[in-house]
Amino acid sequence: MNVLLNFFPVRAGGGQQVASNFIKIIAKKDFGHKWFLFVGSNSELYKLAKEYLPESQILSFEYNYQNRVFKQKDIKEFIQSKKIDLIYSYGPILPIKNIPQVLRTVYSNLYFPEIDFWKGYPFFTKLKKKLIDYFRLKQTLKADGLIFENKSMLERAASLFKYPETRVKYVEPSVTFFEESKISEKYEHLKKIKEFKILYLSSWHLNKNIHILPEVANNLRERKYKVKFILSLDAKHKTIQKLLFKKIIKFNVTDYFEFVGRVEATNVHQVVKSSDAMILLSKLECFSSNVMEAYYFEKPLIISDQPWAKAACIDAALFVDRDDSNDIANNIINLISSKELQKDLINKSKNRMKDFNTPEEKVYKQVQFLEYIHQHYEKSN
Repeated sequence: MNVLLNFFPVRAGGGQQVASNFIKIIAKKDFGHKWFLFVGSNSELYKLAKEYLPESQILSFEYNYQNRVFKQKDIKEFIQSKKIDLIYSYGPILPIKNIPQVLRTVYSNLYFPEIDFWKGYPFFTKLKKKLIDYFRLKQTLKADGLIFENKSMLERAASLFKYPETRVKYVEPSVTFFEESKISEKYEHLKKIKEFKILYLSSWHLNKNIHILPEVANNLRERKYKVKFILSLDAKHKTIQKLLFKKIIKFNVTDYFEFVGRVEATNVHQVVKSSDAMILLSKLECFSSNVMEAYYFEKPLIISDQPWAKAACIDAALFVDRDDSNDIANNIINLISSKELQKDLINKSKNRMKDFNTPEEKVYKQVQFLEYIHQHYEKSN
C-alpha cells in the first residue's frame, strides 16, 4: 500500500511524541508499504520528516485553519499523484472520497458526553467548543476504521454511537522513545533549583486543573513546606495571566512556580530528568504521555483519582482528589517526606511499564489494522 500519514493537525503535546515515534519507526522498517507524510511546515514533525523521508514523500503547508480549507485541491492532487491507497489520520479525516481512512481517536470527551468537559469556560467559548465537538464526532464516525488507546472509549463508541465493532482496534500505549542527545541551555537552570521540583508538562486547558496549584502552594507554604512547580506554560499568555497568575499573586506564592514555556519533544528528557516528580490533574484523558514520561525517567507520578487514571496506572501512581487542594498538598508532603514511598512508586511504575507495547510493537499493531481495513474496504466496494 501507499499510505498517507495525516499528521497535519499535530502540533504539540503527547500526540507529537507519538507521531515522532511513528515516523522514526517506519523510516527504519516500512512493513512492506510506502509511506507519505502530511505535516504543518512550521512544525517539529516537518523538521523530523526531512531527516527520515525523501522530500518527494512529504506534503506540507503552514498550519492554520485556512489551509485546511483552501489547500484541499493541493491535497487531492498529492494523493492522486502518489496513488495513495489509505489515509491514516491523527486528527480529523480528510474530505477525500473513494479512499479508506483510519483515524486515531483521542478526544475522550466525545465518548463521555455526561461529563461537562468545558466547565468553567465563558458561555460563547463553551458554545464554540461544543460545536467543534459536534462536527469532530461527526467526522470521527465517518472514518472507515478507528484506533483507540483507551478501552472504555472503544466500548462507548459501540454502545453510544453503534460504531461497528469489526472496524475498531484497541492498541495499548507504548513506552516512548525520548531523544536524549540534544541539550538546551534554556533548561539548565532547573538543575540548580534546590526545592523539591514537581513538573506539570502540559499545555493549558481547564480540564488539566493547573489553576488549582496556587491553592496547593498556599497550603504547603502555611505548613512550611517549600516546593517548586515547573510549568510548561507561557506566564505572559493572556488566559494564563487571568486564570492562573492572578491566583499566584493573590496567594503570594510566586516563588513556588517556575514557568519554562512550551517544551519541544527533543527537550522533554532534559526537563523531566531535572524534576523530582510529575503531576497530572486531568478530569478526563484518553491516555497521557505524562504517564510514560514519569515511568520512563523513574519519577514518582501524582495523578487524579479518576477511572481513566486508575486504568492507565493501576497502582503505579499517587492518586489525589483533583478538586481538593488540601488532599493534593497532603500527598505532596507525604511524597517529599518518604523516600520509601518514592522508591515504591518507581518500582511499581517499572512493573507497569512491562504491560505496555514497545514502540515497534505499537506501530506494527496499527499497521496490521490499516491492512485489515484496506482489505475490508476493497471487498465491500
